[in-house]
Amino acid sequence: MNDDSVNSATSFSGSAIITDKKAASKFKAYLREKAWKEANAERYKAVKALYYEKNKERIKKRERERYAKNKERHREVCRAYRKTLSPEKKMWIGSKARAQKLGIPFSIEASDIVIPITCPVLGLKLKTGAGPYCDASAAVDRIIPERGYVPDNIVVISSRANRIKNDASIDELRAVVEYTEFLAMRICQLNQKTKNDKSIH
Repeated sequence: MNDDSVNSATSFSGSAIITDKKAASKFKAYLREKAWKEANAERYKAVKALYYEKNKERIKKRERERYAKNKERHREVCRAYRKTLSPEKKMWIGSKARAQKLGIPFSIEASDIVIPITCPVLGLKLKTGAGPYCDASAAVDRIIPERGYVPDNIVVISSRANRIKNDASIDELRAVVEYTEFLAMRICQLNQKTKNDKSIH
């Protein structure tokens, strides 16, 4: 075997088989960097956060440009990734995005999200699988909205129940119930009157 053959011989590192010297060198550097990050996790996290704060606008601009160039590919990857997630993880991601948008606290983990079989408010069988969003879709509700997504302030109910109580006070909900009961009673009276009129004629 000549020198060229020796220099280009296959090298093995971890689970990767690399035949190119340059690629092998880069891979070894990657492994060293990975090992350092794992050994200095807190320090790396602090350095990364500091770098992001100093270069926030440039990083965001670069990400927007990259997304614009690869929009369809990005969507495909996201769709494929979401299919691998549990319903609880999907709801956790959605809750985190809403918390960031609204500027409210967020400290829950996916394990804090417990999905019951039926909606505790309306009794609907909750839907968590793929398909269009509907009244029976499971939704994370904040018991006290301004407290945000914290472990003792969330419950999973149906999206229908969530919409009904959204932005409504107890007095408003009570008024809606009373009015609905009044309408039901009025409809019964009208139906009875119609029957009586028909029987007279």
